[in-house]
Amino acid sequence: MATNIGFDNGAPYVETGADEGRIVEVGGRVAVEPIPTSQTHFTLERSIDGQTWESVLGDTPSPDGVTLIDWESLSYGDTLYRAIATTVEGATAVTEITVEARSIAIWLSGGVGFGETCRLVMNPGLARAPGRGRALKHYAGSTDPTAYSSEKVSRVWQVTGRVSDRTFIHESATPDELAELSENPESLFLLRTPDGHRRYGAVENPRLHREDAGTYDPGEFHPWNAFWGFSFQFTEAKKEGA
Repeated sequence: MATNIGFDNGAPYVETGADEGRIVEVGGRVAVEPIPTSQTHFTLERSIDGQTWESVLGDTPSPDGVTLIDWESLSYGDTLYRAIATTVEGATAVTEITVEARSIAIWLSGGVGFGETCRLVMNPGLARAPGRGRALKHYAGSTDPTAYSSEKVSRVWQVTGRVSDRTFIHESATPDELAELSENPESLFLLRTPDGHRRYGAVENPRLHREDAGTYDPGEFHPWNAFWGFSFQFTEAKKEGA
């Protein structure tokens, strides 16, 4: 069974089927299968800059392969994967492959392994407020203050856009899905943007406001479909182990 990782029309997917014993890309999909004969375990790593490697799967016994979704790959950009397979005799095989993703949406993820995700594709907007802790102190005998700076750095993003009550519109998240994700008990979230960046941090002050609606057939469960504007503040924070 293969390990398939990537994006299909901007959405993460997983699927089986690939040549055995190597990483291959078939239709934009990544497959990692075990080496035939005597493989006992393998590791899988990713790199988003071609230099620093991050663990995706640790030392994994896998006589039949494994299937997963890599929720921390880039949503826009090229993610490099490296699989290292080891046989019982100690022989190793290393394979690398690059997966392209070209999503124009903002992706907000949370929960265990960042597996709960909202695709925010309608009117995405980002505003940045960088800063460093600073203070001015006045001392006797001086008319001007003395400036100080600290090691504390603040990187805050304001994220805006629109969602709709019906998911078929650009496959966007619904207001309820965005609200549920914002209420997730996990402390750390992941923000991926069309500029090719991944940012870990906290979601604060989420807001949703109904803007307008369009009518549908009376037989529909909802006789109207509302569009909602949303905004939230995203403050970057360190990921444990990074």
